[in-house]
Amino acid sequence: MSSYESLSRTYDSNATTDIDVADVTSICNQRRMRMLFNTPPVRFTPISPYTYNANGQLNYTKHQLDMRRKVEILKHNKSSTQGNKPTKKEQWAHINSRKYSIRKTIGNATLLPGATVVSGVDCSTVATSSKQADVPGPNIQLQLDPSVPLYRYLAPTRTYAIFNTETTDGYEVVSNGDIKTFYSNVYGFLAALKILKSIDETSKYFTMVLPFTLGYSKNAGVSDALVIPSGTISLVTPQTNTTQIYYNGMETNSGTHGFSVDQNSATFETSVSNTVESGTVGTIVIDHIFVETQPNYFYEVAQSFELSTNMSLALVTPCLKIRMDRVEFRV
Repeated sequence: MSSYESLSRTYDSNATTDIDVADVTSICNQRRMRMLFNTPPVRFTPISPYTYNANGQLNYTKHQLDMRRKVEILKHNKSSTQGNKPTKKEQWAHINSRKYSIRKTIGNATLLPGATVVSGVDCSTVATSSKQADVPGPNIQLQLDPSVPLYRYLAPTRTYAIFNTETTDGYEVVSNGDIKTFYSNVYGFLAALKILKSIDETSKYFTMVLPFTLGYSKNAGVSDALVIPSGTISLVTPQTNTTQIYYNGMETNSGTHGFSVDQNSATFETSVSNTVESGTVGTIVIDHIFVETQPNYFYEVAQSFELSTNMSLALVTPCLKIRMDRVEFRV
């Protein structure tokens, strides 16, 4: 068999050296594979209120944002809920209490005795002094501007995209691309098989179901205007294993595989296009793929296909394509 070019190195398909899984190098290689095929969660990016206009100036300053938040806080009535409101009897007793018998006029609002001072301050139309509203701190002008966005008023609800990638299948199939292209008798990377902690057995037989299309592309140096005659491209059913499983760069004993296909050929009309592709031709089923399923094992799956055609190989190169979102791994 021909050698297979991995994402990280070239693997010799005829290699027979056993690998020591307890070796530190093996552990490092497995860690590298997990990092290579890691799918990180979406990064949390808070939205900043500091936006700029066409002239490069801030639309809202820090003072404006702080003022809008301060006024909203002062408007908040802690007794707004029905359960915290005093009864009519309590309100009458409070009004007639000698301790709070003096009415106060603050800013542009008249407050009843005992009422919360800031609840009567209306700064939505007239700027009001914070001293008049009995707000502690230096004297500033309170002014509500509804056009300024309200920022950091309530406790933020943040989603950090933390999710559990474990599945009940006990394994995960990871691909580094949506479409895989294979040329005749050339091994290529298909997918990575990650064994998860939820696996229920120490070894399993897998079956791969691969819907595929056929096509061709003009060779380098062939004129774009050259018309390619009609012809047929077919997938040849192999007599030996064409699926190779690699663990840490070494091919494992993955059993004797079965290979079947329901429809294996496609006919192409005369065309001047540089690249031509058929619709879905058929489905390849490769079964009895044996792997040891220890948790955190990471395998690379390599695949090759033999293609035959009655078209001139001096003009075109036939290929087989697989969409990874339609691939199934079954146990």
